[in-house]
Amino acid sequence: MVTAFVATANVVTQVLKQGLYRPDFGVDPERVTAGNSFPSGHATVAMSVVIALVLVVPPRLRGIVAILGAVYAAVAGVATMSLGWHRPSDVAGAVLIVGGCVALAGLLLVLAHGREARVKADDAHPFAVTLLMIAAVVLLLAAAGAFWRVNGVATTPVDELPRDTLLTAYLGAAAGIAGIVSAVTGLTLAAMHRVVPWRIS
Repeated sequence: MVTAFVATANVVTQVLKQGLYRPDFGVDPERVTAGNSFPSGHATVAMSVVIALVLVVPPRLRGIVAILGAVYAAVAGVATMSLGWHRPSDVAGAVLIVGGCVALAGLLLVLAHGREARVKADDAHPFAVTLLMIAAVVLLLAAAGAFWRVNGVATTPVDELPRDTLLTAYLGAAAGIAGIVSAVTGLTLAAMHRVVPWRIS
């Protein structure tokens, strides 16, 4: 199931990338001929590997693996944006695709286990889930605040924008990416003790 989840997430990303149109906003004219970049294949790989690890590690390690994995996936996503390979929306879309795929895989596993699943409440990792969700809320609020500050200059050419506006936009985009990663990882971890139960009788 884990292999199928990782494969599905990455195949969906590549199919969408081939089928969707990438609008040109005049921000990165050198990449107009590069083709569509939504969703990010790099971010899909990073995020799907993180979620796969959360699925397969022993229950006692899920919390720390989820937190460290979220940090890794967020850094990887921000890095692709910083290098000019992807827009923030490319990374966000990839993370949400992974979230949708793991939700579907989790539903299928829960239905397959049925009433035979035996769940341990201790495997729920409430502290790690709470930490991830608080981080998600704070980061997404920061991203919304940054968007509110820079939205008024959306039609201004990039080379005419002041440095502080560009920095606000960059930090807001980074916060948005990290917030979405934290939310998807936290929600996945919250359900993981039911998706992968202690034992099946």
